[in-house]
Amino acid sequence: MELSNQELVEVNTNELDTEISMLSNDNLLAMAEQAERRIEAIKRIMSASLKITNENDWVLIGGVPYLQESGATKVARLFGIGWSISEPILETETDGHFTYTYKGKFTMGGVSIEATGSRSSKDEFFTGKEDKEKGKIAKKPQDIDKRDVKISAYTNCINNGIKRILPRVKKFNSRRYGKCWIRLQQNERVWI
Repeated sequence: MELSNQELVEVNTNELDTEISMLSNDNLLAMAEQAERRIEAIKRIMSASLKITNENDWVLIGGVPYLQESGATKVARLFGIGWSISEPILETETDGHFTYTYKGKFTMGGVSIEATGSRSSKDEFFTGKEDKEKGKIAKKPQDIDKRDVKISAYTNCINNGIKRILPRVKKFNSRRYGKCWIRLQQNERVWI
């Protein structure tokens, strides 16, 4: 369908009228003020999360600090986060390797989210690192304890849910939160 110039101008005029009416609306100002308050609240959440955790609760991945499960549960208690986890799903592959997956619902205040956590027996954490030169062979699926993989998937689900429901807690930019950051390389707490 081809539009004429008159129709295009009419559509653009209607969009412009809508934008102008939104800008003059007091609700827009209230939304902006609420957004600013939320940004400040997120900063306070991050600061409190850093204060309740220690260097053992964080791990560096590619030079970026990430919160581990031990720290996530501390933060969850601090902010009253609750969760319910479903029964795990077990998937077995043709080569004998298996994966456990949990799904959970996480709540904080009036907000709820869903998160998943999975672990596979293929993970080097369970198989061990294979090094043929040193005679180390990775574990076969039948030699891996299913209970260990199952517990790890459960922990992964809890960790994912807690970090997703709290904004900016999963990882943080040490430059942004420079007043209170953990220098993991020296395994000591540094307050800048």
